[in-house]
Amino acid sequence: VFVPTYIGYEKLMEGKTYVGELSGKPKKKESIWGVISTVRKIQKTFGKVHVSFGEPIPLAVLLDEEYPLWRDTPLEDDEKPEWMTRTVDRLAQNINTNINSTAIVNPVNLLSLILLSMPKHAMDEDALIRQIDRYRELLGSVPYSNHIMITELSGREVIAYGEKLKLLQRIRHPLGDMISVGEEEAMLLTYFRNNVLHFFTLPSLIACLMLHNNELHRDQVVRLVRSIYPFL
Repeated sequence: VFVPTYIGYEKLMEGKTYVGELSGKPKKKESIWGVISTVRKIQKTFGKVHVSFGEPIPLAVLLDEEYPLWRDTPLEDDEKPEWMTRTVDRLAQNINTNINSTAIVNPVNLLSLILLSMPKHAMDEDALIRQIDRYRELLGSVPYSNHIMITELSGREVIAYGEKLKLLQRIRHPLGDMISVGEEEAMLLTYFRNNVLHFFTLPSLIACLMLHNNELHRDQVVRLVRSIYPFL
């Protein structure tokens, strides 16, 4: 039985390594010094780690659906019949789907999703608060699945939490503070954005269709979404 498991971080201990690999640098080999430096980093603030489990996938059931005679079919060690390849592909798809269905939306996910979509990765604090609260409301009203969990922190509390983790920069202004992320932090936050991007793909697609059309019939929306969604 495969148990799809989602692990959600709020800050990566190996953040600089992740950014370096995104830039094309080769992965560093493990070393004693690397272990020692990691122990020193543990003393810093890294937020919480969330673990959740998706629907289990019994392999025997999947094989019965793809090739009911699998129990009575002898195979050589290196033999890979078409039904086995088909089963592996379906298993991989099911595991990833069930992981996606049990993801957790933490404060860093929301900050990353919103700020990385803004010019210069900056936003007026009051507008950012409203946007965070709207996203939380959207996920609560139309959840991606029954297994997802959403942070209970309000928009204002999410920003305060991001500042505590030293992910955000506050730019003071008499008319209202701006909240932003630096260039290196922005690259790092792509990891957290991508973990929850699938929650917002369908609502975003529908919103895009409505922004470019004054009026659409429900059947038109369904037809357009079915045509475009596979490419996303």
